[in-house]
Amino acid sequence: MNFARTAAVCAALGLTGIGINANAQANLVLNGGFETGPNLFDWTTTNASSGSSFNRETWDPHTGSYSAFFGANGTGSPRQNDQITQTFGDVVGATYTETFWLGAQVYNNNYSAQGSFIAEVDATSLLGKNATGSDIPFAQYTYTFTGTGSDTILFSAHYNQNAWFLDDVSVVETAPPPVHSTPEPGSVALLSGLFITGGIAVRRRLRK
Repeated sequence: MNFARTAAVCAALGLTGIGINANAQANLVLNGGFETGPNLFDWTTTNASSGSSFNRETWDPHTGSYSAFFGANGTGSPRQNDQITQTFGDVVGATYTETFWLGAQVYNNNYSAQGSFIAEVDATSLLGKNATGSDIPFAQYTYTFTGTGSDTILFSAHYNQNAWFLDDVSVVETAPPPVHSTPEPGSVALLSGLFITGGIAVRRRLRK
């Protein structure tokens, strides 16, 4: 058997089942650690209608020198949130894992302040967390979603006179799209032709 020819045929038919994804494990989020300024560079920001207070700060990073700070303190019900979003291109049908670190700090003994933090992807809720009235140590949050070709992550929060801290945001591909085993019509024709050619060659040998 000619293994080189067999491998070439399988590759032409898309039957290898082995692929190399150059983008696997590459973080699709730009400036996910908020180390690059000025302000919340690479993120689209939307200010709360009143009491807006958010930026990149050195007060409490998880890693590096900066994290994103959220401390909107507007009045009204519901309270208005500051918001950051980022849109990126990805592979339709692939599985992606979003990871981020979140913590909170209480200032000036303001333990009764109202606060909430929201995380979404494509307007689908991933996390809705309320303030506890005390410091919240950094914790990692991990979620998976299916790529649509272009996806948007969102973080939105308020915390009157206190602060949420967001850091180390990442989105990586963790599984490629499902492989469909049905070959293309052209591939079927090529395979049929190879089998016919092989059969003719065998019959000729038997006749000799």
